[in-house]
Amino acid sequence: MGGHHIDHCDVFDTVKETGDHGSFNSWGRDRWWGVKGLDLDTVLQGPHAKLPVLDAAETNILSNSRWRCDHGWDIDLDDGSTNYHIYNNLCLNGGLKLREGFYRTCENNVLVNNSLHPHVWYNDSHDIFRGNIVFGPYKPIQMRQWTQDIDFNLLHQPAMPQTNPATALQKLSSQDAHSLQGDALFMDEAIGDYRVKSNSPALSLGFVNFNMDDFGVQSPKLKAIARQPMMPLRSSDTMPTLSETRSRRSRFGQARRCATLLASVKSQPQGVQVKRV
Repeated sequence: MGGHHIDHCDVFDTVKETGDHGSFNSWGRDRWWGVKGLDLDTVLQGPHAKLPVLDAAETNILSNSRWRCDHGWDIDLDDGSTNYHIYNNLCLNGGLKLREGFYRTCENNVLVNNSLHPHVWYNDSHDIFRGNIVFGPYKPIQMRQWTQDIDFNLLHQPAMPQTNPATALQKLSSQDAHSLQGDALFMDEAIGDYRVKSNSPALSLGFVNFNMDDFGVQSPKLKAIARQPMMPLRSSDTMPTLSETRSRRSRFGQARRCATLLASVKSQPQGVQVKRV
């Protein structure tokens, strides 16, 4: 199973009345889940090293999409979700959660007003978190040992006059040796343009700008009626009026949106792709 690719989607108005869920939510619970006598902290080092990917055999990809979850996580990989590549995503509210699992690579994402939520990782999970922009320190739960590669991330600190080592991240992960904290210098947060300017410290860490104006539907007929999510407020912002919101939308282009996607990718046939229309 696996091999799904969710790309260029615009997913919002999700998890409005409950919690512990996400705009994208997946469960693992594959055949290794709950096996008695199996040490999952060291399973990748022994004779059962291939066990975690017997079911999640092909990598699931989340890319070039915009997510907003109001009472959960924007991207929620729960309960053993394994074998994911998550890149070029704009997360507007709930951040990115990785619970128990293996082989999750997260890179070049922007986590607005939030951060990485690492929950109960195994000691040798082979997870990777690099080249991302976060707005706050990581939010770990029951973490004993962090994984092999967490580095080159930027902790966004608005209006910070100079760039410094990201000590708040380093204290949590015991890694992030090259990660920095400083102003990311976004193009225009008010209209949701989280590309960075040419003098942004994020670029020195390997971050690469990705398009912020082609999430969701592409059909002109659908674009004409599509909505877009509410943009996050900064500490200095006041709630925009309806006319201001419409003006901002027109400045940034037509609103784009895919149908709301609450996905458990394992419930679909192998190789499913969700594409814009």
